[in-house]
Amino acid sequence: MTNNGFNNVTMASADTNLVYTIPLNFIRTHRVGITESIALSPLSWWDNNNQVTLYHTDAHSLLPTISSISAFSAYLSTSNNIYLNKDKTFAAAVNFWYQFPEIDHIGKTNAYYKLDLGVRASLLKKQLDLALTMNDLFRSSAVAMRSTINGIPQQFTNFQLNRFLLLSVSYKFGSSEHKVTAGSTGNEDERSRIH
Repeated sequence: MTNNGFNNVTMASADTNLVYTIPLNFIRTHRVGITESIALSPLSWWDNNNQVTLYHTDAHSLLPTISSISAFSAYLSTSNNIYLNKDKTFAAAVNFWYQFPEIDHIGKTNAYYKLDLGVRASLLKKQLDLALTMNDLFRSSAVAMRSTINGIPQQFTNFQLNRFLLLSVSYKFGSSEHKVTAGSTGNEDERSRIH
């Protein structure tokens, strides 16, 4: 629940052709829902995590020029690691989420989604990691929102640069095996006392 929430509001005046954007506190939002997550290993070489969220949003406007809106929505996601060898040092990843149309502040969004693909290799006794990731493969995670203010329909699309290719290299220096030695704890005097 959000009381006195704010949003940037684009106001337009038909008689002066003046358009301006102003931040205003005018929204009271209630969101109720349920989320279910499940982790699976259907095969020895496949790890799978899934999430489903169902919810209802009620956005009440405190301004007479902006209508209150409400709607049901859902969000789905799946994350998959696929191991391509027995030692699990070479793997592929397929991650996908889908957001159904929802209420966002005073507007309704379209459906949007994102698919990421990647491969990872652990080399040199798992001290060197190489990974190549393609983020937002279809460039489909941009949100388009529609709202009506002063009886004037508005729509804007939030184009973010979410699609990129990333190559990462990491190396762990030093030995992965740590020697454990018995050391002084500072309580030898206490241990030798007779109780």
